[in-house]
Amino acid sequence: MSAVTSERREAVRTANIGISKHADIYDFPARVPFLCECGAICTGFVRTSNDTFKLVASQAGWYLSGDGHGHRVAVFTADGGRVLAAA
Repeated sequence: MSAVTSERREAVRTANIGISKHADIYDFPARVPFLCECGAICTGFVRTSNDTFKLVASQAGWYLSGDGHGHRVAVFTADGGRVLAAA
């Protein structure tokens, strides 16, 4: 993977906000496939509820990481410290 950049992380967050809005519009009932917000050029997905994404997005410095890193969903801080992880 390439170097982590805050610009990449913010671009992916913006895309995930769009995915979240569409999940609301279409009342998506299952886990939503969000893009991994690790900040590297990553092709992983994070499969979690829209409510979980909204909670993470509401917290300054919290980001999602997913299947490209060995887990379905993990929440981590900008410095890489893991806040919550689930298999």
